[in-house]
Amino acid sequence: MRVSMPIGLAAAALMLPSLALAAVSESEAARLGQDLTPVGAEKAGNADGSIPAWTGGMKGYPRPAAGKERHWESYTDVIPDELLFTITAENMSEYAGQLSAGLQAMLKQYPDTFKIPVYKSVRPVFGTDSFYAATKKNARVAKLENDGESLVDAIY
Repeated sequence: MRVSMPIGLAAAALMLPSLALAAVSESEAARLGQDLTPVGAEKAGNADGSIPAWTGGMKGYPRPAAGKERHWESYTDVIPDELLFTITAENMSEYAGQLSAGLQAMLKQYPDTFKIPVYKSVRPVFGTDSFYAATKKNARVAKLENDGESLVDAIY
C-alpha cells in the first residue's frame, strides 16, 4: 500500500528532530562488571542484608533439562525454598512500608485467599562471558529510534 501526504507536510516532518535514545557513555559502560553487574544491576546488597550482594550468579546454571530446549532444571539445590513468613491481610500492617498500594488492596479485597509467601532473597542470575561482552558493547553502541520502536546497532 502506498501512502502519500502533501509535500508541505512531508517537508515539515523532515525538519522535526527524530527521537533517538543514545547509548550510554564510555564511563557508564565501564561500570558494568565493576560496581554494577555485567547486565547493569547494582552489585551491592542492601544495608539490612535482606538483599544480598551479587557474587557472580550461579555457575553452570541453568542448564536445559534432559530432552528440553527451553525448560530449566530446578534451582532448588542453590535457591533455598524454605518459607520465611507469609504476609496476609491480618499482618500486612507490619510490612506496609514494603508493599505497593496494589498489593495492599489485594490483601484487603481477598483476605481469605490472597497471601504473599516470602522467601530468602537470592541473586542467581548469570550469563556467559560472550553474553556479558555483547551487553557491554550494546550499552555503548545500541540505541532506540523511531519513538523507541526500533533497536539499531545492537549485536546479539
